[in-house]
Amino acid sequence: IKTDEIYHVGYKLMKILSDNLSQQGYSGCHALLDERNVCLHKFYLYLGFTDIANIDQNDHMILLAENFKIINYFFIFFLFEKKIFN
Repeated sequence: IKTDEIYHVGYKLMKILSDNLSQQGYSGCHALLDERNVCLHKFYLYLGFTDIANIDQNDHMILLAENFKIINYFFIFFLFEKKIFN
C-alpha cells in the first residue's frame, strides 16, 4: 500500500468515526500519539485535531483534540499509534 492510499483510507475511517460520534451527541474526541511519529502527528493535524499541552513530556506522547459541531456531552477517545505510518 502506498503512503497516499494509507492516508486516504485513514481519512475515510476517521471521518466515519467522527461523524458517528457527532451523530450520537459527542462533542469531540482526543488522540494520544507518539511525538516521534511525525507523519501520524501531521495526519491528525490535517484531520482538524489541535495539540493540547501535556503535563508529562518525558514519555514522548502528544495529546490532540478535535471538537465536533454538536456539543452535548464530553467524550474522551484514545487512539494509539499504529506502526503503519513508520
